Amino acid sequence: MASHAVMPYDFEHDSQWRQFSTLYEALKRRQVDVHQGPAVSKEAKERNLATRAHNACIPHALEQAEGEWPAWEPERRQVAVDLLCRAFSKACKNPHDKLDEVRWKNMGEEIWSVWVAGLSPTSHSLAALVTDLFKDLVNLFGGPILAGDAPFTKDRQALNGIRSACRRLQGRDGNPRDKVAAERLVVLRGRLQRLAAALEKRVELANTKREEYLEAVESLQALFAQLVPAGAGSGPGQSHTGSYFAQLPLGQQGAAVGCIRAFLSAACEHRAAHGEPLDPKIFGVNLLNALGVPQLVSEWVIGFNERCRVTLCMDSLSAIHQLYVDHRQAASIISLAEQLSPEGRAEWASLISSVPLNWQCKAVTLCRQLLRNVQSYSTKYGQLPSGETTVRNLATVRANLDHQKTLCAQHTSLQTQGGFGPFSLGSSSRRELMGGGTVSRFFPGARSSRW
Repeated sequence: MASHAVMPYDFEHDSQWRQFSTLYEALKRRQVDVHQGPAVSKEAKERNLATRAHNACIPHALEQAEGEWPAWEPERRQVAVDLLCRAFSKACKNPHDKLDEVRWKNMGEEIWSVWVAGLSPTSHSLAALVTDLFKDLVNLFGGPILAGDAPFTKDRQALNGIRSACRRLQGRDGNPRDKVAAERLVVLRGRLQRLAAALEKRVELANTKREEYLEAVESLQALFAQLVPAGAGSGPGQSHTGSYFAQLPLGQQGAAVGCIRAFLSAACEHRAAHGEPLDPKIFGVNLLNALGVPQLVSEWVIGFNERCRVTLCMDSLSAIHQLYVDHRQAASIISLAEQLSPEGRAEWASLISSVPLNWQCKAVTLCRQLLRNVQSYSTKYGQLPSGETTVRNLATVRANLDHQKTLCAQHTSLQTQGGFGPFSLGSSSRRELMGGGTVSRFFPGARSSRW
């Protein structure tokens, strides 16, 4: 009787294996060579050895998983993908934390126990799973993108290549070897500066997007919390998000879990491959549709956009405040520090929500520009600009936002009355009618002024 050869498992076309193996590989950490010698600290050597051991166990784990994978049920494979997404998100949030779960002994046991526990899903277990998946999303988008991350390897290699070329043109004293070397060094240093600035800008833009997307995810959670019936609260260890999902039929819960899982794994893969976040807007729309509340899409989009802009403004002001704290000059910017309090943040949120969309975006740009001005002044002169100057510049930003808020209020009032004047709301005639604008409680001496 002829025997039939067993066909090898088709890993290439298994999307779950692709996600699992890709994220396992992405858990490898950047390894920096540590040379022996008295100048190298004991901690640096220990860190390097720990990184080597961490990275060495990943190929072994993948080899073990590859041997077991074909016999697993699809549900167990999905659990494996979920746990790798969790480990990857955790690594993004805390890049230096020890990840014991990458060892196959720990990962394999965890996959088994989670899979067995979920064989008979209940409303409570699915709600708990949703809570965990959202925690993973918050960790993923909350983790800073760094120039040392794997997707920027080629950029770092290019920079290191130019640095090496510069060193070869220098003598032991650090000066150019000759006139030709000096001319070449000028060219190379210019290129080095441009490449370093381009990498810094790329990472900065990626983090700006990441912060905006984090706001989108958190505002989605906030929206679910609002949908929890009054007095329902949340169960032990359960978030308001989990409480909302716990009251849904099992079918809707299952559809929501599938939607969140698909986005989480795609977002992890995208960040691992490109070093950039994945836009959650389509995910949010799909999730709200799956939950049967498409009417909430516009409320969610408007809410997270405004919330995001407030956060970005506050981040810039916090960074400015920290610079003055680091230079022991915090006393010179007390009025700025007051705006970082809960009351101050609430006032910024109210102000930004009250101005037109273009001015909401401009507020973010102006706060960032204020931060860049302080940083560039410090770099150029070796000290910070006076606190009085920085506070005055911020007061100008606030005054102009207050001015726009007043214009909007007057525009709304005219609409309500059913009449418009022959001039536009932004004209000089309208500004003259305003009587000098509004006054901020943080900057009582500042009034609206034209840019």
